[in-house]
Amino acid sequence: KEISQIINGATPSTTNPLFWDGDIIWLTPKDLTGFSSKYIYSGHASITKAGYDSCSTKLVPTGTILLSSRAPIGYLAIAGRELCTNQGFKSIVCNKSLVNNEYLYYWLSTKVDYLESISNGATFKELSKDTLENVLIELPDLDEQQHIVNTIGSIDDLIENHNNQIKKILLLGDLLICQSAEIEKLTKYANISLGGTPSRSHPEYWNGKIKWINSGAMTDSPAIMEQTEFITELGVKNSATKCAVEGDTVLSIIDPSTNKVSVVLDDNIYFNQSVICLSAKNKKDKGLVYFGGKRLVDEIKGYATGAAQQSLNKEMFEISEIHIPNSHTIERLNELLDRIIELEKRIRLLNRLKIRLLSKYF
Repeated sequence: KEISQIINGATPSTTNPLFWDGDIIWLTPKDLTGFSSKYIYSGHASITKAGYDSCSTKLVPTGTILLSSRAPIGYLAIAGRELCTNQGFKSIVCNKSLVNNEYLYYWLSTKVDYLESISNGATFKELSKDTLENVLIELPDLDEQQHIVNTIGSIDDLIENHNNQIKKILLLGDLLICQSAEIEKLTKYANISLGGTPSRSHPEYWNGKIKWINSGAMTDSPAIMEQTEFITELGVKNSATKCAVEGDTVLSIIDPSTNKVSVVLDDNIYFNQSVICLSAKNKKDKGLVYFGGKRLVDEIKGYATGAAQQSLNKEMFEISEIHIPNSHTIERLNELLDRIIELEKRIRLLNRLKIRLLSKYF
């Protein structure tokens, strides 16, 4: 509280249509799910002046740090323009004469576990305004803060550049896959497999050297996150888990509305039953399978079933058809996917370097 002002957010009544779809940007923590950029400029919802006046949310200036304070704690971004938030954020307006907002942003990114540990709540933890105001931070002078921001920021700039390149490639690939009216069964071009999970009651199946992922490894990124768990050879032999290799397409069958379709960056990654793998029968078709798979999920997601949790199933993909462009376009799609893989591997290395720098400075 000695270096910033902390502001709570709020939500207008969701039953009053006059409060919504206005000109005021309004964010919730969901807007930061899978968000990888430093600055955020918009979200999924906006409110009207009447909606703004109806509740206690406050407009915060450009440069404000947005910290999610519940469900979950620790999502971070910097406001790229004036906006407001719901009650799931603590917005931190920095005193520029004392603290560089990007320095505080990086510092907070290394303190998520600590912030969770000092939060309270029975059903779910929440970081209160008073608790956050009394968190202690040891500050170097502004020149040293700027040096640290410049060093880590240069890595972020490269990551942002690579991500922007990938976004353009994805747009081009999506356009190319739609150019042909010819359609054929997906199974003509790809083997389709569903994974499995080794029994948790057998500790000898876990903490080995074999990479294993679930649907949580897939985010808005076109490549899977680095795996969070490892299994043993016994775990592989005694379960229905399957193996994916570099260039395979994997997708989450859970909550298909989020379109979580990713390319595998490494060989020999095993996956669970919430993941379907599309493995091109011919390597020259892996780009077709990836971009065709992305479009297919978008087309069939409306057929997802389930009351508590919507999901697709393997059979839906086995009977589905994809657009098949000419051979030249298929070759171009393969080149685009290779470029995505190359850029995503660079991003992975840059993120590892960024983690080392954050550890060094904080």
